[in-house]
Amino acid sequence: LFVFHGSSPEALQSIAEKGFLHAPTLSQDPTSPKKLDAGYFGCGIYHGMAADYAIHYALQYRNSNQILLSAVLPGKSYVVKKGGEKFGKDCE
Repeated sequence: LFVFHGSSPEALQSIAEKGFLHAPTLSQDPTSPKKLDAGYFGCGIYHGMAADYAIHYALQYRNSNQILLSAVLPGKSYVVKKGGEKFGKDCE
């Protein structure tokens, strides 16, 4: 799948150099430009299917107009639908 990730220029530079780090590793990395927040579905690195949403996130939360396009191979995954029982709860 092609997915988008919006963030600060510093974070995107770090991703270009190191790749996406596993969330617990990233939160412990002292060179990380920004620590992860709790996230809507738990602490993690979020991607979206729409570039406009990634831009919106980058502008609103990271004061940035930059996004990254990635090709990913999903492993374990599930679809969360608005109003469903998992909506807004940490992933297990």
